[in-house]
Amino acid sequence: MRPMKRPPLKPMVQGDLDSLCGLYSAVNAIRWALGGNPPRLTAEDVFAIVVSRVECVADAGAALTEGIEPPHLFRALTHTLDVLRDHHGIDLIADLPFVGRRKATIEHVRAALAADLRGSGTAYLVVFWGRLDHWSVVRAVTPASFMLFDSAGFYRIPLDHCRLRGEARGDRSRLHVLDRRGIIRLRLREKTMEACASDGGAGAVTDVDVGG
Repeated sequence: MRPMKRPPLKPMVQGDLDSLCGLYSAVNAIRWALGGNPPRLTAEDVFAIVVSRVECVADAGAALTEGIEPPHLFRALTHTLDVLRDHHGIDLIADLPFVGRRKATIEHVRAALAADLRGSGTAYLVVFWGRLDHWSVVRAVTPASFMLFDSAGFYRIPLDHCRLRGEARGDRSRLHVLDRRGIIRLRLREKTMEACASDGGAGAVTDVDVGG
């Protein structure tokens, strides 16, 4: 009897087993708002601060394997900004501009993000439930798309496949559902950080669309 041929085995890679997109989006939003890494800090330094703050507000193991819910990420982010402000002189603030706005629609979100992101010093962390189940950073808005600065290489999300939670339902496998608690605005309060682009800028954007 001939031995059975072993099927090809591929190694698991980062991202296959972890759910770190929320933590990466926090780091990327900070870098986008500043135009680069904070002065005298690396991206690894910022990631370490975010992870340490997550451990204070949530189960770090669950955040690693299952992802992180909007309230926990917001708390971890605000604590991270406290560290950056108190120890590194970086004055960033975070808020939840759509919490409590029950009548807001996806068009209200599009218009607000488009206005806020026209200038520098602002980034939005957004969780997209449904098709993606993914945290990302919105860096700009066009009439047709959310443009992303994304840890998984996604480039844009078509607006016509986005809904706010509670709006008209559709095929969840095709929709990107936004949670009002998961739209987090990050802003540089005082632009005193001319040296923020210590890594040469926020980085290149890869061309991977997330279609409908």
